[in-house]
Amino acid sequence: MSKEIASTYLQLNDAEKAVSSIERLMDSVDIKIEKLLTEVEAMSEEAAASGDTSKLESLASKDKEIGDLIKLTEELRAKSEIEESKFQDIQKKIDDVN
Repeated sequence: MSKEIASTYLQLNDAEKAVSSIERLMDSVDIKIEKLLTEVEAMSEEAAASGDTSKLESLASKDKEIGDLIKLTEELRAKSEIEESKFQDIQKKIDDVN
């Protein structure tokens, strides 16, 4: 029985680490998105002021990068929810034993 409890606590620890790692990664992605949005805003203003159409191509590239990062954030959020559910299931298992 004590091996099962130890194993359950290890699973709980692993699930907690996974959730924490995903949350840190999501924070990093959010920071990158904010930075890109700031760059896009500045580039848009420059393109509008100068009439330089070549800047529009660069803007399109940044827009795609932002879209990719938003998609990654959505995938990470889904994974985080799965890991959080695992964490809660394991926590419930521990609570039931205690």
